[in-house]
Amino acid sequence: MLDELQILLIDAEFDSRDPLATQLERDGAEVIAVASAGDATEIIEHFNPSVLLVNISTLALSDIESISQLRAHAVLQQQPLTAIALTLQSSEEERLQALSMGFQVYLSKRTQGAELATVIAALVS
Repeated sequence: MLDELQILLIDAEFDSRDPLATQLERDGAEVIAVASAGDATEIIEHFNPSVLLVNISTLALSDIESISQLRAHAVLQQQPLTAIALTLQSSEEERLQALSMGFQVYLSKRTQGAELATVIAALVS
């Protein structure tokens, strides 16, 4: 379903980052998973993802600026970058914050793997 789609996953929680990356890889995506947006800015020069998947529940204040840099890099490269926010909270306040940060979609981390793959595929098609 996600054949050869490149996804950059940012999640400070290893216990959720690793299984999510594994599931996306099973669905055919090429995934690089990192613990922080700062780590992602170092990778972006060599990896051109189509999707940025971020657990916003674990973001540090410095990560917010780094995410802006990732999005700006994609614009400079004239490469679309779909940004998806994941969270455990699912509050209206957090949803509005995610949308104001430029995320196109806001999903609960409880979203099952197949459903997440379907949402990603629909967004990038």
